[in-house]
Amino acid sequence: MHFSVITPCLNQIEYLKRCIASIHDQVVPGTVSVHHHIQDGGSSDGTIKFLESEINKNAVMEGYRLSFSSGKDRGMYDALNQGIDFLCAEMEDESGIFAWLNCDEQYLPDTLVEVAHAFEQNSSSDFLCGNTLNLDDKYQLLTFKKNPLLRERYVQADFLYVQSAASFFRDKIFRNGLRFGDRWKVVEDSDFFLTLLRHGFRPSRLNKYLAILVMTGNTLSESETGLVELDAWRATMPLSSRLFRIPLNICRYLEKWMHGGYCEKFPLTYSVYTQKTLDTREEITAYNGTFRFTWGVK
Repeated sequence: MHFSVITPCLNQIEYLKRCIASIHDQVVPGTVSVHHHIQDGGSSDGTIKFLESEINKNAVMEGYRLSFSSGKDRGMYDALNQGIDFLCAEMEDESGIFAWLNCDEQYLPDTLVEVAHAFEQNSSSDFLCGNTLNLDDKYQLLTFKKNPLLRERYVQADFLYVQSAASFFRDKIFRNGLRFGDRWKVVEDSDFFLTLLRHGFRPSRLNKYLAILVMTGNTLSESETGLVELDAWRATMPLSSRLFRIPLNICRYLEKWMHGGYCEKFPLTYSVYTQKTLDTREEITAYNGTFRFTWGVK
């Protein structure tokens, strides 16, 4: 199965290196191939020189291609749209799976093999969402995220509760012209997933950890601007979803509980690229963690 992965980037070279490494090692010739496209917003920290070097180094690797474009954009979602346009043009008649992975995110080992298998087993699924681990900047576990199936009413009542790092989409979604809008600068992914559901695209759930997110403290969604925009976005939701926000959230919490979303067996071992090396993953064992993340609390 072929995967097209987009990474929007702006002056995050150290995180980008580890993001690339976590995608590069997903390739299994004959089973999983990857085209990883970096959509750079005009970085000035050595990113372009690094990417040129990486492209030359990996030019002959079977099943793997790295590419990049660099130029001004109107924010992350515009960069994603540019990357989608580029990859759609490159794929021509080839079918496959689309995803995006931010610089401060990584795929866990064998993620793309697991996702390929899930899509092969469930031909009716148009996109799937898995579980994630939230780590601090030392790659120690903060939070585990195991969410219920994506449902339109749940999102309307509160927020997008699945993580894009562990979300994967059949290419037909983007070949049909679906793109991110330009109304929201921080919470546009919430609108995007709602649009998927409204267009009749069918979600599925993969109850496995697929990706990690490094909580750097610079996440737009956790900024004051992001919180203000989230409130404004919620105000545009249907009145019935706002009026019944509490019971709808209770239903989501119950569904999450039924699927084990509030518990995890420790110790938990995961394998990621850290500051130490880009050649091999480092195995880290966590002895505790929580299902809920709060800034400033580990």
